[in-house]
Amino acid sequence: MKWNYLLGTPFQYDFNMPSSSHIPFSHHSIVPTFHYSNYPPSDVNIQLQNRVYHGGGALKPAHVYFDSMEVNLDVGPDIHDVTDMLAYLVQKSKIENGVLCANAVGSTGSITTIEFEPGVVKDLKDAIDRLAPPGMPYAHEKAWHDGNGHSHVQAALLGPSITIGVRNGRLRLGTWQQVVVINHDNHARSRSIEITITGA
Repeated sequence: MKWNYLLGTPFQYDFNMPSSSHIPFSHHSIVPTFHYSNYPPSDVNIQLQNRVYHGGGALKPAHVYFDSMEVNLDVGPDIHDVTDMLAYLVQKSKIENGVLCANAVGSTGSITTIEFEPGVVKDLKDAIDRLAPPGMPYAHEKAWHDGNGHSHVQAALLGPSITIGVRNGRLRLGTWQQVVVINHDNHARSRSIEITITGA
């Protein structure tokens, strides 16, 4: 059973619910019936049935925007900054407050954040190759003989997706924090990135 609600801050508030262990549900809705008082405070947002409650304000429609992009990358590990493109898509979505999710399609690509400057980029490349060095024996090679066993392991360790908050129409990133896409494959690749932005 899915509860269709999201809290904009960590769950640390008490709902005054009935003493029964079962929360009543309507047959026509998956939204639980909550009994509460003096909730939520003004700094909390709650989404109910595709509406976002802004503390101290009215209900606003929630929207979902999706897009994709291609990033051309050299032999891995190759790292490319995509922060500006993601920021452009946030503006294009017209979503002021919500969340952006981006995922690299394929098992030899990853996405993360770093300070995108030459020293950190080199450090990250070196660390990636230390984690899963090319040239070592990998079981994957025995099956496919394509020389990229290390690529799959590297990508799995870094992960294929990232989630970033959107606040006041901008990505909530640090001053020296950029979003990067990484190709780990043993040949140049055009990596597809799928972006979904949800909010109001």
